[in-house]
Amino acid sequence: MSEWSRKSDFDFAQGDRQAAPVDFFTPVVAANKLSEAFVRLATAEGFSPARGLIEALMNYYEDVDGNFVQQFQSDGFDSRFWELYVFSLLTEEGFVFDRSFSAPDFLCEGRGQEIFVEAVTVNPTKVGGLLVEPDPPRTSDEIRAYFREYMPIKWGSALVSKLRKEYWKLPHVQGKPIVLAIQDFHARRSMTFTNSTLSPYLYGVEHLSYLEPNGTLRVKLNKIQEHRWGSKTIESGFFYLPGAEMISAVIQNPTATLSKFNRIGQLAGFGSQKVKMMKFGVCYNPDPNAALPLKYKQVVHEPSFCEKWGEGLNVYHNPNARHPLEPHLFPDAMHHRLRDDQLFNSIVDFHPYSAETLILAPDRRPD
Repeated sequence: MSEWSRKSDFDFAQGDRQAAPVDFFTPVVAANKLSEAFVRLATAEGFSPARGLIEALMNYYEDVDGNFVQQFQSDGFDSRFWELYVFSLLTEEGFVFDRSFSAPDFLCEGRGQEIFVEAVTVNPTKVGGLLVEPDPPRTSDEIRAYFREYMPIKWGSALVSKLRKEYWKLPHVQGKPIVLAIQDFHARRSMTFTNSTLSPYLYGVEHLSYLEPNGTLRVKLNKIQEHRWGSKTIESGFFYLPGAEMISAVIQNPTATLSKFNRIGQLAGFGSQKVKMMKFGVCYNPDPNAALPLKYKQVVHEPSFCEKWGEGLNVYHNPNARHPLEPHLFPDAMHHRLRDDQLFNSIVDFHPYSAETLILAPDRRPD
């Protein structure tokens, strides 16, 4: 120990770095093309923990496509940000990456199984460069139709487009599980309120719940044939579409937002010490007769606070998968499986359905 303590840094080099770290934050696009989200991340003191964390990721993330930084700073911020989350999640789960191939996004191996993960985003609908998303629903009937009809069509558009790429036909993919990791960015903060609309589309069933006179909660599954919005109609049940048997699972995390990077960044000691955060939302209620989730509140800067990348993750297993996922993958997630026309969910100690973050910083008003 005494001898090695006197050696230079050069003596400790492992010789395994083949390229310089990817610089996410030095602007490579014109100022008028920078994404507002990117500018906020790059400059606001309130997001300095997230910025510090992502700067640390520069040392480990490989830009296989060669356009990550340009898209991350401009109109592709949401898609590239989601890739960073998926990369962080897989790293935390102990997967080792092989970046020899550009598609699907991640070839990785861990916990005894080699899998491919493709990042998918639900984006705003545009025609001729103009946003054509419907107005936010206001009445109960509009909200019901938006969730039951419109959102499944949005999920379906993104997922089916990936299905048509037929990744399983690529030589390096054949015989291995494929996972689609999807996040909803179609509207501001949409991932915080559309989470419940994914499962009905994937499995083609919806939950109908009622309380018996003795207070026991009963849940009945009702099959859905199609989803219709205006002139658009799609078939329900993504896992039953031709070719979908080659998709092992769909994963999604409504809490995987920029604020999650901010919270975990502060937990890891990054960013301004002046930043304070509160996290709150609703979470899984373990009471078998509960019809509503629990509310929670956490102080991020307290020593007792803890959060992992896998917290809030949902893994929807394909009942028809030709190459099923090993059941022990993603141990911090809630796993969803359809068996005998019943949907079963695994139970975890804490599973948030939403995560709002109140940021208090010198350059940011509470919101």
